[in-house]
Amino acid sequence: MVFFQLDDEDALPYVCHLLYLITTRRSVTPYRSRRLLELYQRSLHTGQMVRPLFALLQLYSQYDPSLLLPRPPKSSLGYGQFRQVDESWSAALAALHRRAAESGESARGGETEDGSQPSAALSFPRH
Repeated sequence: MVFFQLDDEDALPYVCHLLYLITTRRSVTPYRSRRLLELYQRSLHTGQMVRPLFALLQLYSQYDPSLLLPRPPKSSLGYGQFRQVDESWSAALAALHRRAAESGESARGGETEDGSQPSAALSFPRH
């Protein structure tokens, strides 16, 4: 059902991202491959977003080697692959990174320099 929402231009990057996450080898069919190629070609001609479609086509080509990929889109086309849309989450993540840098946490273990666990928790906005 999600695959058929690709026609909605406003939901396209979100649907592509969701499909990218849930696609398995079994879900890659010749019909879906052809449909993605048609949508990609149409998007190139109409100026719609093409990067999310191209990312999904790349995934499909990994599961179906007979699928020939078109040339990658130019960086100036579309809005980018799976763009970040929630500014409040972006600000919260930036604060987390800033706090981690200030407290000296290691990126791998999540521990401070003295070996203890960080005590301050960051609350994220709820939707």
